[in-house]
Amino acid sequence: MTSSPDDQTSTAEALARAVDGVTDVFPRRVGRVLTDLASDAARAVGIAPAAETIDLRIATRIDGSTPETARTVADLLAAHVPEAPSITVRVARIH
Repeated sequence: MTSSPDDQTSTAEALARAVDGVTDVFPRRVGRVLTDLASDAARAVGIAPAAETIDLRIATRIDGSTPETARTVADLLAAHVPEAPSITVRVARIH
């Protein structure tokens, strides 16, 4: 059974927060929410897959390796949400 996009987002956010060096996980943007609503409607009529792309925005510590932190988050997500067709981790802030 595949998880819903909301389940995937909650899982992704929780996993990202557990990574050393991640200081925050930001909520989805309005455009992404609208895309998700359209996807939900398409799924309801059976024309879209249940799995959704994971697009996560994080903040990292300035004293750590930001690329390594983002890579660790992406690897962790890929291991725990294998049904996601694509995973994107964006660094929105370093502090």
